[in-house]
Amino acid sequence: ERIADKLAGRKVEAETKKLVLNSVTGNYQNEFSWLYSPFAVMQIRINGQLILLGFVEKLLKAGCKIYQVNTDAVLYSFKKSEKAKIEAIVKDYETQTGLGFGTEYFKYWAQLAVNDYFAVNEDGSILEKGCFITKVKQGKGLTPKIIPKAVEEYLIKGTPVSEYIKNCTDIKEFLMSEKTGKQWNVEYDNIP
Repeated sequence: ERIADKLAGRKVEAETKKLVLNSVTGNYQNEFSWLYSPFAVMQIRINGQLILLGFVEKLLKAGCKIYQVNTDAVLYSFKKSEKAKIEAIVKDYETQTGLGFGTEYFKYWAQLAVNDYFAVNEDGSILEKGCFITKVKQGKGLTPKIIPKAVEEYLIKGTPVSEYIKNCTDIKEFLMSEKTGKQWNVEYDNIP
């Protein structure tokens, strides 16, 4: 249901279901939860990894190039002429495992680390994660958004980073914040 909601663009429903699912598996590790089950956690992790490795093996045999295998995703490429063949492999593996795989196609992908990337979808929309997020998100802190915006502008359109930054007139794009702990003395103009 979550994947169907995600693919249909029902973001709120998809994110809500993702939160519910993650809270269940998270509580398998919480010794104070009635769901506590270290064995169940290991079953999920090991089976998930074996399923992904089996999928990667099928993709490699089909001639795909693998770029990344994460805990819940595989990033790979293939020749456009092989698209129907690869889609058939995915469908067959979904049937074999009883799982639904959400597939996204990208025109462009840039990545710094596993959870720091952005991609341009076939429809032109942009997927952002980690240090590439260009919009302030509640609970995610505040980093200067000028940096990922300038990087994306350079990678997508070729605009030099220095030119993009110099032409930005919105001071909010340069703001940042940092949480401090009680171990630090915070002052402004020599006043605590």
